[in-house]
Amino acid sequence: MAVQVKSDHHTARARVATAEEKPELWRIMTATGAPYDEFQAKADREIPVVVLEPG
Repeated sequence: MAVQVKSDHHTARARVATAEEKPELWRIMTATGAPYDEFQAKADREIPVVVLEPG
């Protein structure tokens, strides 16, 4: 897949974070101030965390 960050273009592979990875990634995401915990509380399913890796 093609990914653009500002003016930089990259090729990446997307995958769902493992159960072991997700808690730390979720902590980092919520530290940005985004209301992910609120979204999860209202959702009727688990919100996945997607990891992009160079590819």
